[in-house]
Amino acid sequence: MRNFEEALFGEVRHTVVSDILELTKLRLGTLVVITIAVGIFAAPGHINFFQAILSLVLMTMVVGGATTLNCYLEREVDKNMERTKDRALPSGRMKPIVALSLGSGLLVISLPLIAIFVNWPTMLLSAAAAVIYLFAYTPMKLKTETALFVGAIPGAIPPVMGYTTVTGNFDAMTLSLFTILFVWQLPHFLAIAIYLSKDYDAASIKVYPNKIGFSKSKRDIFLYTIVLVLISISPYMIGHSGIVYRNIALVLGLLFTILSALGFLKKDDEAVNRWAKQYFWASIIYLPILLISLIFFN
Repeated sequence: MRNFEEALFGEVRHTVVSDILELTKLRLGTLVVITIAVGIFAAPGHINFFQAILSLVLMTMVVGGATTLNCYLEREVDKNMERTKDRALPSGRMKPIVALSLGSGLLVISLPLIAIFVNWPTMLLSAAAAVIYLFAYTPMKLKTETALFVGAIPGAIPPVMGYTTVTGNFDAMTLSLFTILFVWQLPHFLAIAIYLSKDYDAASIKVYPNKIGFSKSKRDIFLYTIVLVLISISPYMIGHSGIVYRNIALVLGLLFTILSALGFLKKDDEAVNRWAKQYFWASIIYLPILLISLIFFN
């Protein structure tokens, strides 16, 4: 999201380099890289430093390739949204063929290299995330609100990719990491959809707040937050983390749940929008603290 990028990194000036970085969403991609790194450090066994760094670089290329192709596919839709209409493709500063070539090139280069220098499970996960993001989630956004759940799948795969970089296989912890990230995204993106509901409506993107209203969306955010808190202690339940992590997860979860419940007190749209933005930022703070705790109290 452009607004999020500007809040974190300042106003974006339009140059060729900044337009390319915006296509690849490199700055937001750092959040994805963080979750990949969490998967790497949370994995049992010896961590090969060179392989870990190479894996991070190559998977960053996968993310950049997928997001660039997403911008290519959504260039017409982006013209109708206030927050995206000034991007390189919808504004006409960049020709579509440039984005298509760049995105395809990043994927074509990175995926085989992951298979060769990392391992096949990580490559298959990377490819699956890109395919679901581009060919399931992206077109579904214009047709059904259930795209929320489909889009959460590729968003939850990165920490699993990091984990398999070290282990080369799947176990209970990979499911735990995937589920935490999957559930976290549901209230996170519902909050975004509340305060950007008019923008999404103008672009004909289907989001639940525009279908079921703000009241039911607030209820769903509250319920998903409770589920997230319960899921967040799963690493402890399977013996992967200790009691310190469990306690941190529960305290964080309690604070997060209280914030989600405050939404019920907001009645007018302006107040609901302010609360949704607060919840969004809180979710951005919550996740890194939870994941870092998972690493240090493994």
